Amino acid sequence: MSGKKNSLQDFNEALEYYEIIKEGLIGLSEIIQINFEKESIFYDTGFDNIYAIHDSLICLLNVFNPSEDLKEKLSNVELKEHNNVK
Repeated sequence: MSGKKNSLQDFNEALEYYEIIKEGLIGLSEIIQINFEKESIFYDTGFDNIYAIHDSLICLLNVFNPSEDLKEKLSNVELKEHNNVK
């Protein structure tokens, strides 16, 4: 039973780190929006890379805990919706 508790505790810690990284990605997206025109290749490639990092983090969390509880928690953390881009 303690292994399960540690697993849940580890998962909750991973979610905290995810939130920190997500805030960093949002900051980077704001910098891109301020510094580049929407038609710029740098704007497009910058966001492509941000989305790739974000999607990879979601995949890592799903590998760590593929439960329905995780899907519910992740349903409100869409980076794309937060920034209303693309």
